[in-house]
Amino acid sequence: MRRKKTMAPAMAGLLLALTLAGPAHAVEFEEGMTFRGDPPLPPWAVSEDHGGREDYSQQANPAAFTAELTRENYNAIRDTVLHRNEIVAGSYQPIQMGAFTRYGIIDEVTAAIGGYPVYEPISRPGGSFVCTAKCPESYKDAVAHTQGFLDNLAGQSDREKVTAIAWYVADRLTYAVKYPGPGRVLAQDEQMPGACMAYAYSFRFLCDRAGIPCILKRGGNHQWNMVYAEGQWWDVDVTAADAGDDTSLREYITILNDPVEYEMAGGVDEEPEVTAFAQELLVPGSTK
Repeated sequence: MRRKKTMAPAMAGLLLALTLAGPAHAVEFEEGMTFRGDPPLPPWAVSEDHGGREDYSQQANPAAFTAELTRENYNAIRDTVLHRNEIVAGSYQPIQMGAFTRYGIIDEVTAAIGGYPVYEPISRPGGSFVCTAKCPESYKDAVAHTQGFLDNLAGQSDREKVTAIAWYVADRLTYAVKYPGPGRVLAQDEQMPGACMAYAYSFRFLCDRAGIPCILKRGGNHQWNMVYAEGQWWDVDVTAADAGDDTSLREYITILNDPVEYEMAGGVDEEPEVTAFAQELLVPGSTK
């Protein structure tokens, strides 16, 4: 039997007042990964300022831009998101980014926006930077092992896909202060111990490959996800939703949580600027 766990009391209302068995806490671990699915793409305006490439920032919410989260950096990262498969294959060159502080907020954004392939700002000769995409070899077994599960999601609604993915991850984890990455969790079907990061990264890895825009969020030593489904962003906390061995409780648990209600219940985002920019990178205009 697995040890049952509980979510923090403030969050219980979101899951129909289910009482499980102890708050979820995270271990600090940084791992960059990325978005694979294709979000809704509106027509883009072409700007001569970008060498003939699309000025994607014209479709984004202007409120998402800051002194460092600029339109120029948005265009460079968004271009990589759209051409990730070609970049991984070596047939497309990422465009140059604007000025930013290395290992700062831009790195946090690229770490938030996906699980497979990985997005990462890298330096180029001459001191310039681009955002590249790559598929780590360490995820090869997880990709192969989960392909049948993802194939079976075909024809389902986004809500149904998100729910199925959440329970798929929950079936392979039991809460403990450890961090096995998706390359381990999703390469097999046994339960293994893992903290909230293990849940959040594994969930995002599958959402990315299922075509569900998904990002990471962090707050209060805890990590969870947001997904874009049915025309809006939702908070998804698979760690809190996992009711241990008692799968009969799942029919009472809400997977897609309204962001306002989730925050009021205690799920406060410590990096709202990162979240907003990441949302706009995956689904332009979605935070307007």
